[in-house]
Order: sequence, then structure tokens, then C-alpha cells
Amino acid sequence: MLGGDFNLVDYMVWNEIPTVLGNLVGGLTFVGLTLFATHARTGPDRLTVPDAPVVGPRREGGQRMTPIMAKSEAAELIVAAGSARS
Repeated sequence: MLGGDFNLVDYMVWNEIPTVLGNLVGGLTFVGLTLFATHARTGPDRLTVPDAPVVGPRREGGQRMTPIMAKSEAAELIVAAGSARS
């Protein structure tokens, strides 16, 4: 390279690898942590039931209860199902 003592191995070791590692660490730290800090608590709490069949009481629109739904919605359906049996 224009008479300099510089080859492809020097370029990869002293330029590309540190650049890629720095971009990964910086991107994960500044972008990932910023998104986590600003959006982690804004979503609704979810009740997750692994491998649960899609059965149970129907919602007002005729849809069945799904395995993943908001806790308050699941509680309302459970209370409604209990009062319907009585």
C-alpha cells in the first residue's frame, strides 16, 4: 500500500476486528439498554400458560380465550365462568 509496511492481516487485526467488536458492544449497550429502559415497563402484564389448549369461555366477540392474555382479562373471564356455573 503505497510503500507502507501494511498487509491484509494487519488490516484485519488492527482495524476490522476492533471496529466490529466496538460497534457490537456500543450498539448493544447504548441502543439495547436505552430501548429496554424506556419500553420494558410500558407493555401490559401478560399471563402465559405454556402448552395450554385454546379452550374455555368465549369473549363477547365470540372469540375463545387464548393461552396468552392480559391478567385482568383472564381474571374477568374466570369470574364470569364461575358465576355462569352457579
